[in-house]
Amino acid sequence: MNTKKAIEWLKHSLVMNSDNANDTIKLLKRGEKIEGELIQFLEKENPYPEDVFLPIEKEDFDKINDLLKKEMGYSIDRLFGNMGRKLYKSIIEILREVIK
Repeated sequence: MNTKKAIEWLKHSLVMNSDNANDTIKLLKRGEKIEGELIQFLEKENPYPEDVFLPIEKEDFDKINDLLKKEMGYSIDRLFGNMGRKLYKSIIEILREVIK
């Protein structure tokens, strides 16, 4: 259930008169606002736009993988795993800043 559906469900639920329901709706609305801002920020701040960093075809990935195995002794998965961990950690840091 996404945030908008959750808010609508709570508005129509029988517990609407309780303070907890109203607090929950406020929290969900805040989450919805943060979610929208975060997506907008991440889309705008993409440091790797496709018009600058052109996509790589599968055949080229295969060649790169073969080269890495031959010259370095590891597969492209190891390289991607290393880059992915760094990217993942940086996204978590951005999320922490946006949520504050």
